[in-house]
Amino acid sequence: MSLSKRKSLTALQKKEICLTKQTSPFLTNKELANTYNIGKSTVGDILKEKEKWLAIDNESYDANKKRRRNLLYDDIDQALAIWMEQALDACLDLSGDILKEKAMTFAELLNKNDFKASKGWFSGFKERHNIKEYVKHGETGSALFRSYQHTENR
Repeated sequence: MSLSKRKSLTALQKKEICLTKQTSPFLTNKELANTYNIGKSTVGDILKEKEKWLAIDNESYDANKKRRRNLLYDDIDQALAIWMEQALDACLDLSGDILKEKAMTFAELLNKNDFKASKGWFSGFKERHNIKEYVKHGETGSALFRSYQHTENR
């Protein structure tokens, strides 16, 4: 019995395994396991959730993550992302301070009294939603923009 080091795959690698199995259904799980240097049962587990892995956007925040962690304030995060989307669609200028203030409003509405719209939370929010902050020329302050085109799965 050999003791091998546990190998973690990114979401993109799991998507690749699912795509390989789709395009070459004659490949066995054991052959896929050998190709990716993982266990046969790991391949089976990945393929059981193939819909989830095939839905991963190659440019998304989760694409290169090896592990998905549950967000403590996912409801606030999602509410703010929807609100921000609508504000950007209405061509409103947004700043970090505006988003933090709106996040605190959502926290209050959702009875999340221990939520703090800290710099760390805001940095993570921008990364999770692929948001870039730009300084507008000729004006004070900055504006936030999503750095990707509108997609249906968000």
